Amino acid sequence: MGSGQAHNCYFAFARELIFYRNNSHASKVGHLFKGRAHTTLLLENRLHDEDGTGSFIADINGGRAYLINNDIEKGLNSQNKYTAINYYLQEWNPRPPHNLIVRGNRIKNLLTVKGAAIVRVRDEILTVSRGEPFVGEQGRKRRGRVIKTVTGHGEITGRIADNTLIYAPMFNRLGLEVSDYRQSAFVVPPGVVVEDSNQFVSMDVGTTPQRSTQLTPENLYSYLDTLK
Repeated sequence: MGSGQAHNCYFAFARELIFYRNNSHASKVGHLFKGRAHTTLLLENRLHDEDGTGSFIADINGGRAYLINNDIEKGLNSQNKYTAINYYLQEWNPRPPHNLIVRGNRIKNLLTVKGAAIVRVRDEILTVSRGEPFVGEQGRKRRGRVIKTVTGHGEITGRIADNTLIYAPMFNRLGLEVSDYRQSAFVVPPGVVVEDSNQFVSMDVGTTPQRSTQLTPENLYSYLDTLK
């Protein structure tokens, strides 16, 4: 688990990353998963905040990304109340194409914050730099603050389909409607298609998650070919 500054899993640049049937949970401050591969595959994992104070469930830096058949839970203590799955572009992004597939996942959201997104896709290209050093607490000199500047936009395509999204009963008790949750669940640019096959249900209702094809090492790539 994270030590306060770390992510549970942080994978740097690679041609392809397969994260398959793992259990990442209860991170402290950091993300449950962070990756910068050209192709990222999150398949049939358990990704739960539990009582952790982490930020994103998954933080993916562009490229091709497939999130399929995962069991995801956004917890009450998460320090990031507005995003579960974050997909974005930066100046050191993997080269295009940038394509996101989110399919057949069970996604439970324990938070009751209006406007919170389950999937947030940002097509702005961010340039990250550091400002001038500054004096922090106790007179110690600190490194420059991080400065993020939008320097352009990238073309992102994708599809979000066949997911089961489970929202907290408190959502209704606070006077919010499922329509509020539905409208904010997916914040994506026009190139990412959100299909009507996504189900929105309350935790008060028993559910059987939709699942895509059961994935195995033998059928993995043939199945992914059908999604392209």
